Amino acid sequence: MTWKGAWVGDGSNLSVFAYIKDDAVKYNGIVYVSTSNNIPIGSPSPDSDMSNWDVVVIDGSSGNAGSSGTSGFSGTSGTSGGTGAAGTSGTSGENGTSGTSGETGVSGTSGSSGTSGGAGDAGQGLALFTLVDNSEGNLIFPTNNSIEKSAGLGSSRATTSESWPYNASFVSGRINVHVSNDMIIGLSTNGTSITYGLSFQGGNVYVYYNNSFGASVTTYTTNDFFEIVAQNSGVYMYKNGVQIYTNSLIAGTAALKGIFKIYTLDDIIDQIAAGYAREGLSGTSGTSGSGTSGTSGSSGTSGTSGSSGTSGTSGISGSSGTSGSSGTSGSSGTSGQNGSSGSSGSTGSSGSTGSSGSSGSSGATGTSGTSGAFTGTLTFTQGTDIPSAATINDYNISAGSLFAITGTTSSAITGFANGSIGRYMLVVNNTDKNQTFQQENTGSLASNRLVLGVSNKTIGINQTATFIYVGGLTIGASTGQARWILTAVT
Repeated sequence: MTWKGAWVGDGSNLSVFAYIKDDAVKYNGIVYVSTSNNIPIGSPSPDSDMSNWDVVVIDGSSGNAGSSGTSGFSGTSGTSGGTGAAGTSGTSGENGTSGTSGETGVSGTSGSSGTSGGAGDAGQGLALFTLVDNSEGNLIFPTNNSIEKSAGLGSSRATTSESWPYNASFVSGRINVHVSNDMIIGLSTNGTSITYGLSFQGGNVYVYYNNSFGASVTTYTTNDFFEIVAQNSGVYMYKNGVQIYTNSLIAGTAALKGIFKIYTLDDIIDQIAAGYAREGLSGTSGTSGSGTSGTSGSSGTSGTSGSSGTSGTSGISGSSGTSGSSGTSGSSGTSGQNGSSGSSGSTGSSGSTGSSGSSGSSGATGTSGTSGAFTGTLTFTQGTDIPSAATINDYNISAGSLFAITGTTSSAITGFANGSIGRYMLVVNNTDKNQTFQQENTGSLASNRLVLGVSNKTIGINQTATFIYVGGLTIGASTGQARWILTAVT
């Protein structure tokens, strides 16, 4: 069995990865194992495709709730009122009227409730991510989840190649080395702007919200760990597990990816994690304290009883039946009339109030979920070849993400048509000549041009260039521009 982490689907809940026999995934709290040699990209989720999947493990139930706090002692009872004197016997006349009831004593006040235990911290779900250098080789990755600035001046940027839902994403990391200047950890809709983030400058931590720089919320030092979580209930930011900032979720934004910026050579961010963020289980509730009950008020004295009427003569008893059965009972004699009732006694005084019970202790904090590593295979769809020519302007690329330049001519390439926001393109030089990409060349329409950094880029035989189409750029004095941006050359 090969563990592949969480099963990942697109907006139509169809898989974005292919699976083979004995691949194991987790979906909706259940672990499945593949029984098929080929489950292609675009297949339905495991729970609706049981001909290709078997259930292996179902999540266990939540632990028992904490025991209730002990109840407070009951208050002492109020003393009973004295018994009223017996009334004189009434004549066997009509029933006397009932005496009025004494007023009820006032109840003692209830003890105050104990404070509730605090909720446990939210846990983290599984995560899959791959870090990508967006700064032309100025960053290195000492491990799969750490970044170090190794060259260049100014800002160097890395992102995760994956994106997650805008209302179920998280990113985290530790400040390992920070000599000076700015350092940023955040979530981004397009890999360049900071939708939600934290900026570390001169010992202070500043908030980014909706790509706007905000106020300082705390301080930092080496080895502090920070986390940003976007969920339906809001956006939350933590330092060493303690919440330092929250705000409302920006509804309807695009999917989010992790983004990291480092300005100073040799600075390092490590222990990075990013991916889906499911709500963690709450910690068990603390025991509730019960206050002691107040003492009861004393009972009022009883009124005098009326005299009893004379009893009628008893009827003759029937004879006993055979075999133990009882004979019928003789009829009862008529009862004498009741005497009149005595008056009610006065109301007793109220008892004193009981003291409050002690507060219950807080429940234990829930444990955090483990972070997973990306182990899938990323496959590009090959499009139609690009024939080489002395000058290539506004070349209309076909569907796909992988394109080969063919032929025997050294080309000057100024732009590609048919771009769309977020489209990814990898170009391979399959000719025997160098191929040159032209920086912001007017031979192509503005929306088809190439942004290459500071100069033209040339790739040799069998080398590659990777581009992503991005909108909302500022080119010179023009805003809201779209371009093909060079992300890597090999």
